[in-house]
Amino acid sequence: EREGGRFAGTGPPPRPGFASAGPQPRPGLAASTLGRPASSYEEISEAERNRRRDMAAERAQDRQSQELARGVSDPGKVKAMQEQGQREDLMGRISEHYARLGKDVPMGLGLADLGLLRRHLGEVQAELDAKGKHPTA
Repeated sequence: EREGGRFAGTGPPPRPGFASAGPQPRPGLAASTLGRPASSYEEISEAERNRRRDMAAERAQDRQSQELARGVSDPGKVKAMQEQGQREDLMGRISEHYARLGKDVPMGLGLADLGLLRRHLGEVQAELDAKGKHPTA
């Protein structure tokens, strides 16, 4: 029992004309696109869905590029920095795999492009799998 003889959460009954604490009733309106009546729903073809999906993906890619380039005046520099980071990550993984195999990393591998590094990493991983020296996660 609390002060005044009332329990927690209880109070005088709501008076008519005042808002209650519960959710307000929602009007029974159907959602529609601005400028179109709700009854003009049209079926979208698969080709149109794919086109819209591609457009949305392209806009998302643009937003991501703008976000990554934030604070840098040259977008080309941002891309070069990303590629350098990916290259360093791949070279680190390749070096780790070669260390597990007990071999040296091939000379000039650091000068390879990203595609070649990815392929080489796949080959080295396959070699590790074949020898049963699985890398720990």
